[in-house]
Amino acid sequence: YSSDAAKVAWDEAKLNVEYTKVKSPISGRIGERLAKIGERIQPTNKLFSVVDNSQVIAVVYVPEKNINQLKIGQKAFVTSDHMDGEKFEAWIKRISPVVDPASGTFKVTVGVKNVGNQLRPGMFVNVHIIIDTHTDVVLIPKTAIVYENEYMNVYVVRDTLANKIRLDVG
Repeated sequence: YSSDAAKVAWDEAKLNVEYTKVKSPISGRIGERLAKIGERIQPTNKLFSVVDNSQVIAVVYVPEKNINQLKIGQKAFVTSDHMDGEKFEAWIKRISPVVDPASGTFKVTVGVKNVGNQLRPGMFVNVHIIIDTHTDVVLIPKTAIVYENEYMNVYVVRDTLANKIRLDVG
């Protein structure tokens, strides 16, 4: 070898070592490893799947009667039966323009801020889309409502007497 040939071989070997470093284009956690140490790979081989859990999505199917009550960016929140009392801030990301004629529903994609990476892909969650907000109103539990034909009533105690009052809902 001449010194020039040795230098070229050294530079080529150095470059090949650089190509052996695998870097993810996003930050996150490794969700799945698809290659093993010592295995021969090609540039097109998938080696790992990387999951960014800082923001996840939930897909829900909403009845078509509610289609005019939803818009992109609308606030929502997500809860899980396995995380008592935890509420995760959410918002509507996408609304499908197509209603499924078989189910009468349309697909809504909700983005969720996954604080502390507590939610995992594939988990079952409850999505609550905030359709309306009322301030300075009296809130009563459903169990206190007495249904009489098409009317809703509640009993209010005044001076030790129970008085029936018809409710104006909303």
